[in-house]
Amino acid sequence: MKVRFAIDILQDSNAWDVLDIVVQHFFDRRHVWDIIDPNEIENSPWIQTDSSGRAGRRNLSALKKCYTDSAYPRNIKMHKLTIVITNGCSSDSSDFHLNPSDARRCLDGPAWILVENAESDGAFLEAMICAFQRRDLLDAHTEGWFTIRHLGGFGEVEKHINQIKASTSGPLRAFVLVDSDRLHPTHVSSTMQKVQRACTPHNVLHKILNKRKIENYLPVNVIQKVQGRNRETAKAFLCLSQEQKDFYEMKGGFKKDQNGRVIIPDEQKPLFQHTPKKTLNKLCGGFGPNIWECFKACRTEITQEAVKLCCTGEPEEIERMLDSIETLL
Repeated sequence: MKVRFAIDILQDSNAWDVLDIVVQHFFDRRHVWDIIDPNEIENSPWIQTDSSGRAGRRNLSALKKCYTDSAYPRNIKMHKLTIVITNGCSSDSSDFHLNPSDARRCLDGPAWILVENAESDGAFLEAMICAFQRRDLLDAHTEGWFTIRHLGGFGEVEKHINQIKASTSGPLRAFVLVDSDRLHPTHVSSTMQKVQRACTPHNVLHKILNKRKIENYLPVNVIQKVQGRNRETAKAFLCLSQEQKDFYEMKGGFKKDQNGRVIIPDEQKPLFQHTPKKTLNKLCGGFGPNIWECFKACRTEITQEAVKLCCTGEPEEIERMLDSIETLL
């Protein structure tokens, strides 16, 4: 986030200890100092009262460095939110104008990424961060500047949002990442409806994946390496069109009736109507519940180019998702 020091706080000696602590975030590059007038800060009682002391020299050094760095921002996608540290706010003031103690809690706290399953969705997110070489996001995750939170079910989204709001100060920094559960491109699933109903009233950023689930984002070069009992499933999957790949149930595949005939859900019959029966038979049973582990096992082979090739409908989809997460940091 960007952090601005109001004039009143620069003159309040009771707030200076907090300001000294906040400056460390600027050295760590976790947050950015939003400097309007460097001379005003340099000549303020906060700096001048201890101009020859250790804290004063350190704060002045940070001021000069941050003001110089502001002319050449390292990552223009990050630090989109700005908070102002000030005593001139009441309990019903904007979440972006905070007293020193609330500001410190806000700046010390992480952004939250809410997902259905922290392990599998977390592996997907980490693979995408690496594939698109988002070094700042990778560093932020390593440092704990954002936390992946396990929902357990999308019916729990609003409850978790309210819990985060109640336990944090400042702007709500939460992002919800969800499978679409779509059966075809125009399908509006109950999952999509639940998430939109939960996020929209709170203005929470959220991404509903274009494809059915995270596993549908595994690139072709990774699927080609599938071995063992899933090898035949992989061969059949690779024969599908990209649209069919996008909405195939990767984990469980198609089911069969008592007579051994493949059951295609009604909503998907137009999508798979021209697929040979031999191929459909091999797609029964899917790749199993642990196919998501490919996001960890094959991470070095999941590249930006490979992901974009399987996102033909919106090649920039993953980049836009990562951009949205960066705006919260």
